[in-house]
Amino acid sequence: DISYKGVLSYDSTNGDSPFDRLTKSGVKFNIASENIYKGSILPIELCFGWLTSAGNRNNLLSSDFSFAAVSVSVINSTFYYVQDLIG
Repeated sequence: DISYKGVLSYDSTNGDSPFDRLTKSGVKFNIASENIYKGSILPIELCFGWLTSAGNRNNLLSSDFSFAAVSVSVINSTFYYVQDLIG
């Protein structure tokens, strides 16, 4: 939804959660989480944004996750980031 509609939400407009999207993509996981961010093109600002949010920080520092994937979409010069963490 981010790349097509510019919607910044954990749930898709069709109601799918991050876990639904991972499962439908064939990703196997025992635990998963998602960080999202809208803003700057500078990686340091993205990291600062995630690290100053308690929930996102906990996700990033958790030893429960062993893999991470980050995607970036740009819509009308606005950057949208999604990070999926799985374990």
